[in-house]
Order: sequence, then C-alpha cells, then structure tokens
Amino acid sequence: MSAIDEKYNDLLSQGIDLGGATTDETLLADGVGLSRSYDGGTIYYHPDYGAFEVNGDILARYLDLGAEQSSLGYPVSDEQDDTTDNATIGRKSEFVNGVITWTTTDGAIEAYYDNSSNTSEEENNPSEEENNTSEEENNTSEEGNNTSEEENTSEEENNTTEEENTSEEETNTTEEETPTEPSEIDTWLSNDYPTRKITVGQALQIVDHLINQPDAQLQINGGAVNQTNVTNVISGNGETKAVVRAYRIKPDVVNGIQFKYLTGTTARVIGFMDNIDPRMIVFLYKMTTWFRDVWGPNNNCTVTEVHHIGIGHGNPNHLFDCHNTGRAIDFGGLAGTLSDGSAFTLNILNDWGKKPEVTIGGKTCFRLQESDGLIYNLARDYYAYSMQHCQDKSQNQDDLLSDGEQADRMLEYNRPTVSSFICHPDHPDASLRKAHANHYHVQIGPTNYEANPPL
Repeated sequence: MSAIDEKYNDLLSQGIDLGGATTDETLLADGVGLSRSYDGGTIYYHPDYGAFEVNGDILARYLDLGAEQSSLGYPVSDEQDDTTDNATIGRKSEFVNGVITWTTTDGAIEAYYDNSSNTSEEENNPSEEENNTSEEENNTSEEGNNTSEEENTSEEENNTTEEENTSEEETNTTEEETPTEPSEIDTWLSNDYPTRKITVGQALQIVDHLINQPDAQLQINGGAVNQTNVTNVISGNGETKAVVRAYRIKPDVVNGIQFKYLTGTTARVIGFMDNIDPRMIVFLYKMTTWFRDVWGPNNNCTVTEVHHIGIGHGNPNHLFDCHNTGRAIDFGGLAGTLSDGSAFTLNILNDWGKKPEVTIGGKTCFRLQESDGLIYNLARDYYAYSMQHCQDKSQNQDDLLSDGEQADRMLEYNRPTVSSFICHPDHPDASLRKAHANHYHVQIGPTNYEANPPL
C-alpha cells in the first residue's frame, strides 16, 4: 500500500471521503513527489513532507499557480479551519512556502510564508569569514551593536575600552570601514531625496547603517547584508537570470510599525517579509518614517500598522518582474489610533474601491472627497508621496517632476486621473483599475525584468 493509499484510508477513518480516484498515482515533474486525484480532491505526497489532501477552491487556486511546481511548493497540511482570535473565518491549506486561505467573501488567496527565492540568511551570508567585513565582525555582541558609526571599527580598534569608543575623534576608522559619511546617508534617507534615484550600492550602505540603529527597529537576515555579492542568479520558467540580491525583514516590523498581510478586510501578522530588494527596504523605512512623523501627526493620529496585499512575491509566471524580485509593494491600508484614543482602520477596498466610480466627459476621476474623511487624506497623500519616491510617469524615471507636473497629477475629487505606474482604484486604464481596486501598487525600477540595475 502506497503512502497515498494510506492517507486516503486515514481520511476515511476521519469521515472525510474524497470519492473515487480519477487518475492513477502519478510521478510529478520533480521526479520525487506523487499525486492522485479523486472526485473530491487530490492527495500529494513527498518523502520530505508526507501525504496531504487539497480540495475545493483552494485546490483550484493551487493548480492555477502551478501546484507543487509553484512558489508554494508541496502541501504540508490537510485543509483545515482558519481561525483568528478563536473565531473561524474560513478554511486554509498550508504549503512548504506559504498558505492558501479561503473565505466566502474573498475566495481562495495565497500568501507566502517562507523564503522561496534563495534569500535565506545562510544563502545570502555564507559565513562571517566569507563576508569578511570589519563592520560585520564588530557587530558580534550587544555592545557592538550600538548605534553610532564610530563604534563599528576594525577588530583591532574594537579591543579598546568603552570610553574609547564613545566619540568619532577617538575612533580611527579606516576608509574601508566608513564607505560613506553619515551626512550622505542622512541625505539619502530624507523625504526630499527620491528613493528611485538610490543605487543598489547606496541602498546596501543605508540598510547596513539602519540595522545598527535600534530606533529603526529593522532586522535584516539576522543582522548583515552582503555588500560584495550584490546580485543573485535565479532560475524558473525555463529562464536563468541575474537579479539584485534580496533580503528578509524578520520580524515584519519597521520603525515600530507592524506590517500585516491583508486578506479581504482581515490583516494578519506573517512574521517576516522576504525576497525584498534593498532599495525597497529603504523605501519601506522612509515610508514608515513618513507615516510616523509626518502623515500621522498631520492627521491627528498614530499609525501602528501597515497592511499590504504582497511584498516580494507575485505571479509565478512572471518570475523576474518587479513583484517577484522584491521591488514592489501592494499597499492595502493602515491601522492605528486617533488623538482621542479610539482605534481606526483604513481599507482601500472597502473605503475606496467599493464606492461608485466617477466619470466626467468619459474620463475616470478621483472619486473620494474631503467628506469621506481620513481615507481621502490617505489616498491623496500616499499618491503624492509615491509620486516623489517611486516610478510614476515612466519605468525608468530618474528625474524630479516639475511643480506643474506634480500639480497636474495630484488626486482631487472629480478630477480626471492620469496614467501612471502608480496603480490604484481610480487608475484611468480600466483593466488596471479593476486589478487594483483593493490596493495601491508602487514600484522601484521597471515593471518587468531589470536588466541593468544601478549597482
């Protein structure tokens, strides 16, 4: 009796009847796994994970994505209740690299839980010896992870007293140990400097600086980035290409703001965000700084959560695009507290995308108005912020928009919107409007494969 037969019988003993077999036991494309389909679902088996059933709408979505050959990989659980706060909200099946959830309102939606793009800490940072940078060698203790750049000295200079490490004058760092002046990093991190103009090398310097700043609350791959090997080769869909090396943020907190994956109106903590280009990490840091220090105070609120539809993953049929190479975020909303202490949640789908569209003279207009409250401010201001920092009027835009261009592209009630790489529920293109009814899409670099990233 095969493992699939044993699983089938085990399910029967639990009162779960998949019905009659519709296929023979089949060896899958990797030459290792097996599957057999039944009237009521499919059982998949892999020697590393065991045998599990997938059925219904979750199975249909799994097959659409490419089944075991997709980024999700093999199933590692049977279909089960999906619960939050001890309440059942739907069903789910777990896989090696993620989960597919199902609800009556949203259907089946996938979320990626694990790093499926060769960006684990071990793969990106083979060893401390291989990275061999004095800055990383110095960050080996709690004391060594203090926030000043002066404390990241060479190994010899780090064998000094605590008093000797307290000032820049007393710390004789080498040129190699200080690749850029703090003022340069401050310039790159300012909201006046477009994130899209930051090179990969500059982004890595910024991220390396931030992970040593406790206030940034940014943890990357266990505490290091690779500034030597900045690209990585990935393969899929019959192609092999070099892309910018991506990283994992774990936990999924930046600047004290919790990132949550959004399914419909339900936002959940995944625990990390992986496969993220260093330039997008810089954007996430700058974006959360803006929400915390500018947008929140201007709107008499405190932002505590950012909700997203996806970061670092996308359609597996487009493996090398901006989503799958970690250069895009699908921003779905915010949560936090108002000045009176009450909680608020802004959901782009419910508060914007589901409202009736506004068309004037055959042109799609921005449908929100000031009377809609905080969502109006968020939609308007986030577009302006993204227009400054991300790709807007062209995939390779690297210049600043003129004052007139910025004014023409702002979102105002009853005003026709312009075509842009920033997609949202009122985008002038009908197909993009429909596809982005529940989120803002913003990106760094081109939509498709970035053949010549600015290293």
